[in-house]
Amino acid sequence: MLKLVGQSITRVELTLQGLRRWMSSAVVMSFGDGSQGAVGLPTSTTGHGGDAYEPTRVPGLPSDVTSVAAGHYHSLALTSQAQLWAWGRNNEAQLGRGSLDPRDSWNEPKRVEGLDKVNVCAAFASGVVSAAIGDDGSLWVWGKSKRGQLGLGKGIIEAVVPSRISNVPIQERTTTRLGQRMTFHGMAIAH
Repeated sequence: MLKLVGQSITRVELTLQGLRRWMSSAVVMSFGDGSQGAVGLPTSTTGHGGDAYEPTRVPGLPSDVTSVAAGHYHSLALTSQAQLWAWGRNNEAQLGRGSLDPRDSWNEPKRVEGLDKVNVCAAFASGVVSAAIGDDGSLWVWGKSKRGQLGLGKGIIEAVVPSRISNVPIQERTTTRLGQRMTFHGMAIAH
């Protein structure tokens, strides 16, 4: 078993698109390209957070994070209280913060708006779309779409806050996967 700063890694996933690591922990660690804020590091003189060349603690998250998702340039963290947090690039509204969130705060983890009445049990991140599944089976999406990736209907190309996909029966919505080209950062949870 590989050790990292005294923490045990319980799972490593390698894909052709990128690298993601999950650890048994309550501390979210992130590493890789920080130019868009996806690693969650504080704003630096060089931009919206620097690169992390080794796993570095993401500040500002609750201590009960149970899972993480790494999108193209954004990150998601789900807590045991069914709360979803997001940070990183928001050019395409993939953080679910609405359109007025100032760019200099994108690297700071914040709760996703509009999901406060949803008990989120899973979350997924792709290039420019994020999704969450509620414990009732409801599917929520936000971000930007060119060819229907949001699933909200023809002509709907953007959702700046989570929008429920209503035309699929709940019992048929059991899993969701979002495609992406590549991930430029990795994430881990350490206990």
